[in-house]
Amino acid sequence: MARRLGLLKRPARTDRDIVDYWISELGLDELRRRRLGELSGGQRQRTLLAQTFAQEAPVVLLDEPTVGLDSQSWDRVSQQIRRLAASGTTVVAATHDVEMARRFDRCVLMGGGDVLATGAPIDVLTESNLAAALSLS
Repeated sequence: MARRLGLLKRPARTDRDIVDYWISELGLDELRRRRLGELSGGQRQRTLLAQTFAQEAPVVLLDEPTVGLDSQSWDRVSQQIRRLAASGTTVVAATHDVEMARRFDRCVLMGGGDVLATGAPIDVLTESNLAAALSLS
């Protein structure tokens, strides 16, 4: 949204609707009036993701999007990331969360700064590949 508005324009009703949508989708309605510094780590993570998703960018870069989330929030965030990708948004995520990585279309497995494997998660996230990555880290 900020990329459309620039510095001088005020958000229109449609912009506020987009923000409201992501607040609701990520379960943040009850936190709407709280300051970021008052939130727990998981609440802050979901708030930052809502802010990111509300930008409606064609490419979204995420760094450890599920860190600090409880299982319910993990599921909610995971579903929304998959929904964004299904709608045509390119989502690139760096994660140590193997279960999250399994939900993407493609993976790049790294270890020791080197690319060890690329491709579909079922082919990349094998026991032997993960063991190799861990031994190099």
